[in-house]
Amino acid sequence: MYSCHVKAFERANIRAVIDHAGITVGYRTPDARVGEIGCSFYHGADDALALPPDQLCLDDVDAVAISEVMADLAYVVSG
Repeated sequence: MYSCHVKAFERANIRAVIDHAGITVGYRTPDARVGEIGCSFYHGADDALALPPDQLCLDDVDAVAISEVMADLAYVVSG
């Protein structure tokens, strides 16, 4: 089961971490829904697993990155 996904934006040198209640690998019923979901942005796109301690404010995040993450979130919560 995964409880987060990381998406790197190399041009903007940031990455998004999408936290959720969990997605089971290899088994998902058609009516399965992802529970609680959230997103944080961090500096650096090179090492997705080593997160710096400080999150970025949305004002400091590239608009394209925010738009792509919003589209991803909409897709995930739609089932």
